Amino acid sequence: MASELIIERKNVKITELTYDPELFPRLYPMDTAGVDWFTANRYASEMRAGANFPPIVVGIIDDESYPRHGEMIINDGVHRFRAYKKLGLKTIDVIIKHYDSELDFFRDAIEANVTHGRSISFTDKARLLDLLREYGLKDGEISKIILVPMDKIIDLEKRIIQTENGKKIYAKSQVEQALKAGQITEEEALVVKQQRIQTRTAKGLLKQLIDIVRGKLLIPSDEVKSLSNELILLLQQYFRVVS
Repeated sequence: MASELIIERKNVKITELTYDPELFPRLYPMDTAGVDWFTANRYASEMRAGANFPPIVVGIIDDESYPRHGEMIINDGVHRFRAYKKLGLKTIDVIIKHYDSELDFFRDAIEANVTHGRSISFTDKARLLDLLREYGLKDGEISKIILVPMDKIIDLEKRIIQTENGKKIYAKSQVEQALKAGQITEEEALVVKQQRIQTRTAKGLLKQLIDIVRGKLLIPSDEVKSLSNELILLLQQYFRVVS
């Protein structure tokens, strides 16, 4: 579990609360930074009817290297926060937790959201896998945090697409489906397929090269044409020598 130094319950001004989409487990829908307005509006309607909701959990990250350290950042309850704002509330009760680091905050936010509220999609879990790896966590630990069995981690991995310009896409489906859905371009799909080619032997490399050409996975750029011509000449020279 995250290392929480202090936990307290407090009534605070709603304007004091902030939200960091980078540390929110749900990124989609992209245009609203993970906030589902249908859910927020439903909560607001239920609140008006007298429904009681648990307090929002906010975190204060004490690590001074974090750009927003010391601020009250919503850890669990973004949709409740949006509902309260919609209803015009000025103050609300919150539970405040202090965290040593950004990772502690993020991990706690995932663990809080993965078991309740709007479900975390497989696309979002692919993003979480990628981000938690960047924080240095191993797949076995990540599996327990995001509640995805180890044998399914490979399926999430296939949704992490790095385009040629370095941009990362967390596809709603695997490469072929992402291409059909218009999430990535044909050129980006080819780049991803090429990135996944791995082999440890010369024979395996040649087999994969044949598969690349047969599958029309080469991007016909001038550089690729030049490299292909060089390879053809080298192979011809090589087999003249060894035959």
